[in-house]
Amino acid sequence: MASIAEKLFSAAKEELVLFERLLDLSSQELACITSKNLDGLPAVLEEKEALVRAAQESSNRNTPLWPQLEERDNKTMDDLFEAAEKVREAVEAVQKIEGKIAEIATTRSSEIQKALSVIAKSGKALNAYKPVRNYAPRFVDWNE
Repeated sequence: MASIAEKLFSAAKEELVLFERLLDLSSQELACITSKNLDGLPAVLEEKEALVRAAQESSNRNTPLWPQLEERDNKTMDDLFEAAEKVREAVEAVQKIEGKIAEIATTRSSEIQKALSVIAKSGKALNAYKPVRNYAPRFVDWNE
């Protein structure tokens, strides 16, 4: 039977794979957004969502094991802490890219709001120049 440290080490290696893939997908998302070619974006976002769910499930499953950790084998503990550090670094890299994506999304959102405002104003201006009827139709008696 595997020790708690070994279980956590195995989980950390699996999570590292997840977060490295998430880092790759976040980079792809950033590339899509900055190139304004959004064709591949839905597939990237869908895969990212699945990876985030998998990482959350792994975390939920393994977090309760940490308080139970009482290993005496320094090699196992060193390997575990090294793997956990790599996961932390991958998470920070993902967060950095996600921050850039959020900045771009905020900027684009304000650009779109400004464009919609301009469109709304120009629509009102066009309505002001529409020809208007300045007469009221009325019944004319043709029997004179």
